Amino acid sequence: MCHIEEGVTIANRKICLITGASSGIGESLARLLIKDGWLVVGVARRAEKLRKLKEEFGINFLPVTCDVSKSKDISDSSNFLRKKNIIPNLFFLNAGCGEIEGGFHTDVHREAFEVNYFGAINWVEEWLNHNSSAIFVAISSLVAVHATPQASAYCASKAALRSCFESLNVQHVNSATKFITVLPGPVKTNMFKSSKSLPFVWEPQKAAEYILKKVFKGKETISFPIFWQLFFYILRILPTKMASRIFK
Repeated sequence: MCHIEEGVTIANRKICLITGASSGIGESLARLLIKDGWLVVGVARRAEKLRKLKEEFGINFLPVTCDVSKSKDISDSSNFLRKKNIIPNLFFLNAGCGEIEGGFHTDVHREAFEVNYFGAINWVEEWLNHNSSAIFVAISSLVAVHATPQASAYCASKAALRSCFESLNVQHVNSATKFITVLPGPVKTNMFKSSKSLPFVWEPQKAAEYILKKVFKGKETISFPIFWQLFFYILRILPTKMASRIFK
C-alpha cells in the first residue's frame, strides 16, 4: 500500500489526502500543495503511476494504492494511516468515473455511485470522528445542477454527492469541520470526452489553482468557469425541448 520513509516528519505537518491523485485535477492539486509545504497522501488505483509521482515528488508524497469503489480498501487504507499517526487536515475527494451511455443499464449506475458517491462519503465516515477540524472537499460537477443526455449515471451520482455535502455543511455549520462542494465545468482530464469543440475548457492545473484559492478563502461552494456556471443554471429555467436542442 505505502510506507513511511525515514526523514519524514509527521508532527505538526499540514497533511492532505487526495483521491484520484494519479492524474488530472488530483495530480495538479498534489503538485501545488507539495510546493506549498504540505505532506500529501496520494490515493489512486494505478500503483505504477503513483510510483512515478513518488519519484518526482519525493518524501512529501505518500502513495496509497486503493480502489475507492471498495469500502474495504478505504477502511484498510485509513487504518494504515491512523496506525502511522498520519491524520489529514484536508481531504480532496476527487476520484471519479463516467462514460457516454449507449443505453440505460442499472449496472452502469451502480458502478458510477460506487466510485463517485460512496467512493467519497466512505472517506468522510472513516475520518469525521478522527479530526474535529478537518476540511472535506467533494469534487462534484456542474452536471449536478442540470443533467446532460447520455450521462444519467454520472449526473445522478454527482448530484447525490452535491446534495450530501450541502446537507453535511448545514449540519456542521457551527463546528470546526467544514464541507465544501466543487462544481467544475469541462476540464481536460482523461474523462473529458466531447464530439464538439467546447469553449472555456480549463486545464487541470488552472482548475486546481482556482479550487485551492477558493478553499483557503473559506468558500462553501466553488463553481467554474463562469460561462459554464451560467450555462447550466440557465438550462434549469428553459423548457425541456429547448434545452434538448442545445445538446444536439
